[in-house]
Amino acid sequence: MNWLYDIETYKLMSNGPKGVLWDTKENGEPYITDAGWDIIDNQKEMPLPGGGKLTDPTTNWNTLGYTASLIDPKTGYTLAYRYWPSSLTRNPTKLQLEWREWSGYPTQIAMMKDLGMISPATQAINMVPSAPDDLQMKMNQIGDVVRTNSWKMVFAKDQAEFDALWNDMVTKANGLGMQEVKDYYVEQWALALERVSEYED
Repeated sequence: MNWLYDIETYKLMSNGPKGVLWDTKENGEPYITDAGWDIIDNQKEMPLPGGGKLTDPTTNWNTLGYTASLIDPKTGYTLAYRYWPSSLTRNPTKLQLEWREWSGYPTQIAMMKDLGMISPATQAINMVPSAPDDLQMKMNQIGDVVRTNSWKMVFAKDQAEFDALWNDMVTKANGLGMQEVKDYYVEQWALALERVSEYED
């Protein structure tokens, strides 16, 4: 578990070894080399003993400890190559070029950062326990009601029928214990944030 949550491990599993697919500029900015892009784009075997593809670690583990966009505190760049500056602007499509001209930003990430639309991710989401069996049963029943009425609302002949279906859905969901479900997850989320505060700034 410690190994999976090691930053250097994540970088290795996401980008391969430094000097094989990627390197750094004089200013410390990481980038994928031409040879690296050839391996990535064409899903070639890694030029290393044992070979294998770059995606093999993710496939074998079915999980990675961090998210690709997490910033490495040592470098100031994301852990995974997909969000490195040179990767974000590589081979833009016609749509991307039109969007850049329209927005004035090179990437959506740059725009969201500039406009203060990004908030830090938290591992608390992984610390919320599954609902107990009795509550899970209520959630399943509520889910059935929501799905059924939602589809009916899609095909409602007018606003009056839509509103009636909505009110019926809300009434049934509340009758099945929607408030209890909400209270459970509000409480568990608060506890998860408290637990994760020991590991996150």
